[in-house]
Amino acid sequence: MTTIALGPAATMRSGAFWRFINAIVTVTARDITLVVRSPGSLAMSVVMPIVMMGLVGGNLMQNMTGGLTYDFGTFMLVGMLINQLFMTTTMGMASLVDDSDGHFSAELLVSPASRYAIVIGKILGSGFMALVSAVIVIIVGLVMGLHLARWQLLALLALSPLMVLAGGALAMMVFGFVRSNKAANMVGMLITMPSMFLSGVIIPIA
Repeated sequence: MTTIALGPAATMRSGAFWRFINAIVTVTARDITLVVRSPGSLAMSVVMPIVMMGLVGGNLMQNMTGGLTYDFGTFMLVGMLINQLFMTTTMGMASLVDDSDGHFSAELLVSPASRYAIVIGKILGSGFMALVSAVIVIIVGLVMGLHLARWQLLALLALSPLMVLAGGALAMMVFGFVRSNKAANMVGMLITMPSMFLSGVIIPIA
């Protein structure tokens, strides 16, 4: 039986890879723990879909369905799923500013962890809350009598990582210039709320 010994370079690359993965998992687990221990964040993830779909969506369905050639309920459900994935991830990345205020980011940046690992971990941690919100949107849609075909749901699940990454990348570009948590939340709302109404994911613009 022949054994292959790894050279020093290969061993170092393997060790660096696992340190990279460990840093991602650590940052992601920390953000998920903060979300789980924050009743306010969990409550918002439940209330937001109910308000948007129950009140806004319900009124739109009553006033707009007559002149449309497609099912507006399905259109709104898909739009809310996309919006929740994008908006929740973007707003969740505001924790970067909180970490900076608490000197947590400084401790991370001087550690051996890669900065790419820190960013990816932050996006994955925020994406966890986004997926929770998306599940709640589906539940609210079922209660309202809305449904998606199986292939549509699978397609959305396949595209959800791209939506999470898009929200996280936008947040990284914007929150890098913000120095306070209050300003970060305001900037996040100024970005996500207009994009929700102007992009056509909920209210048709054509």
